[in-house]
Amino acid sequence: MPAAFTTQYAAQLAEFTEIRVKEAEANESLQPGTLYICPGGQHLRVTPTGRIQLDGASGRISGYLPNIDVTMESVAAFAGPLSIAGVLTAWATMEPLERWPSRTRAAWCWPRMKQPP
Repeated sequence: MPAAFTTQYAAQLAEFTEIRVKEAEANESLQPGTLYICPGGQHLRVTPTGRIQLDGASGRISGYLPNIDVTMESVAAFAGPLSIAGVLTAWATMEPLERWPSRTRAAWCWPRMKQPP
């Protein structure tokens, strides 16, 4: 996601949900019932103490910045079977969900459009 997009995206999502939605901030503690949007141009990791770590220096990983695999690997390490993820994506593919660590409890993918041929 582009860096200029994510703040507005979080605000728009917040208008349509009953849970708290916000753009993630570095060193912020995870809060129950909160949906965190990764800032564009950065990878988001969850530390072993449940804090958000943002990384804009690593560049693209597997072609993506941010990369959801980076986030989910750290979430699985932090929360294991208590972790649940939802992915809003522009492409109708489940491929990333199949690669996530089996320690996560559940994951869903809500595609907005079909993947191009």
